[in-house]
Amino acid sequence: MKPFAPERKWLSCSAGRRQHPGTCQPGRGASGGGGGGVTSRGTPLAYALGGALVLALALLGLCLWQGAVAREWLVGVGRPLSAEAFAPLLRRPRLDFARLAAGARGGSFLGVLGGRFDMEAPPLREELRAECPLAFLRPSLADVAAGAAKPYLFGGQRPGCVNCNDPAKGRWCAYDSELSHSGAPICPAAEQATLMAHFNGRAAAGDAWAANMLRMTPCDLWPFLRGRTLWLLGDSITQESMRASECFLQEFWGAVPPWSKPSANESAIATSKTAGGVDPWCMELVQGARVCHLRSNNGASWADHVLPVFDGLGVRRDDIVLANFALWINKEPELRANLTAFADYVAAHAEEMPFIVWRDSSAQHFNTPDGDYVGVSWPWSCRAIGDDPEAMQLAPDGTLSSDRPELQVIVQGGWRNKILSPVVAGLGVPVMETWNQTVPLWQYNHHYNPTCGDRYDCGDCTHTCHPSMYEMWLYHLYETLLDSQDALLAHWAGRPQIRPHGPGAANTL
Repeated sequence: MKPFAPERKWLSCSAGRRQHPGTCQPGRGASGGGGGGVTSRGTPLAYALGGALVLALALLGLCLWQGAVAREWLVGVGRPLSAEAFAPLLRRPRLDFARLAAGARGGSFLGVLGGRFDMEAPPLREELRAECPLAFLRPSLADVAAGAAKPYLFGGQRPGCVNCNDPAKGRWCAYDSELSHSGAPICPAAEQATLMAHFNGRAAAGDAWAANMLRMTPCDLWPFLRGRTLWLLGDSITQESMRASECFLQEFWGAVPPWSKPSANESAIATSKTAGGVDPWCMELVQGARVCHLRSNNGASWADHVLPVFDGLGVRRDDIVLANFALWINKEPELRANLTAFADYVAAHAEEMPFIVWRDSSAQHFNTPDGDYVGVSWPWSCRAIGDDPEAMQLAPDGTLSSDRPELQVIVQGGWRNKILSPVVAGLGVPVMETWNQTVPLWQYNHHYNPTCGDRYDCGDCTHTCHPSMYEMWLYHLYETLLDSQDALLAHWAGRPQIRPHGPGAANTL
């Protein structure tokens, strides 16, 4: 679990003032004697002068703060901010005076108010630190639980947002439940409330992962995106993840609309979509960042049609690729063959590969003993794994358990992940582990299948509506990249990420 900044603790000093730890020293309190202590009495003139000085400093600070706000929010705003836009920033600010002083020396005052990079453990490596293009106020868990703040991952927006008003994506990215239908699979309002109750409950029970996910801002992910492309490579599940990324990073759009082709190489583009049938597209962001989607459904197609044209698509070695295949494959020999094709290719071309992160397979919730798709015919009836929401227990530390012998394969991550993850990890590729967190989300597996039209009860036990697992994967990605900083920097420095192995080594499973 990757916590943001720890809660600040305060000490009570002799005068009842709150002091930062380490600042309560003898002779410094209101009643302490000597050594620069504050006397208890003074002349009226001294009081008047002191009051005037405090007022002048307060006015100066306010002017500087407003100037910093206007400067920071200029990108993408283009109009004066209203009082309503500032109101959330003025509510219960949590001041860190050391950072406030840094702000006065040219830093960010909004960062002081919990906006950007409000995390100190674990720290970002110095080489990755980056000023965020915009300021985002990090919501408190109390405000999220009370409904006073909406997490950015689940449709929350910063005050004064502009692209949230985009006619094509604005309502969709707010996850407006009136748009709920199979062509834009947004969860009905009642289910969005249930999802928030699920994550709020987990956070209240001590799940640090859920707590940090609810407080995440787009600025947390920004150091890994600035100046490079994040490629999302996979099947329709990954395609839905692209839509979640478009919304979470909406205010960072570099143009409106932000869509573009990955490159001008039409031959590479045509080759890359051989097994996916969907044109690749990119979302252009500020500061040279992009997020691009490549639709290809299995590892053999990657090795034949996608990885060989990376250069033509514009993939650079300092880019990041979030990759997954699994759910199109329902037989173990076929899965192993696809894994071998992928693993052998990336090992043989380690010097030219971008930094790869592997997303593990998500859980399915078909009406079968373990929820897995085994050729069941439509209409599908989705249900909790084991036909009982209590059959699988997800502990606050993120571990799964079950007392039912037939469900131990679920505890172990599902049969696909048992095959894929060890081989991928053996290549030196970090595995983004999402399985456990998707197991309880069976209620959201619906209304994606186009057969259903506009019906809310459309069963689809693989995909989910938005927001749900696709949005929470962005926090999984942040966690994984934070854990992989050393490997990421080594890769960018010219040392290959991929560990070579002999041809066909993946067949030894």
